[in-house]
Amino acid sequence: MNRRFNFPEDKFKNRIKKPFKETPIQRKNIRLLEDCARKLNLELNNFKSDDNLELYFGISRNGSDICYVYKGWDDPGFRIAELIELDKRTPDFKERFYEIFRICSIRLITMGLQKQGKESLSIVLEIGIYKSGFNAKVFKEAIEELEGALVKIAPLL
Repeated sequence: MNRRFNFPEDKFKNRIKKPFKETPIQRKNIRLLEDCARKLNLELNNFKSDDNLELYFGISRNGSDICYVYKGWDDPGFRIAELIELDKRTPDFKERFYEIFRICSIRLITMGLQKQGKESLSIVLEIGIYKSGFNAKVFKEAIEELEGALVKIAPLL
């Protein structure tokens, strides 16, 4: 899949300013992700952090991108996600969209509209993991569930 994650813009610039420098909680969360990734032979890359995102990492295995993980500053946990693009010009667009929705619903994967254009929809597929339940086993299962859904969805894109 081709990741085109659009990092959220802070539309309320004077709302709550979060520091760009690392915080102790952020360092702890990054270490937790790094430890889990190491146990699962996954690579974390393209780290980003800003006013909205405490952390963002692309996830790859053997040099191939598979998904990404991110966490907002106020989120209670992590989100394992991938972005897909659906062509609205396809004659059976509605049927394809519904089938993607069905595939995700069965797996408890959330679908969110990332961006809508005249010709396409960018849809983010996410699995949330509460921080208290985050470990290598749960991380692995979430990635496998997302990968399984993406395999079924690929012919519909």
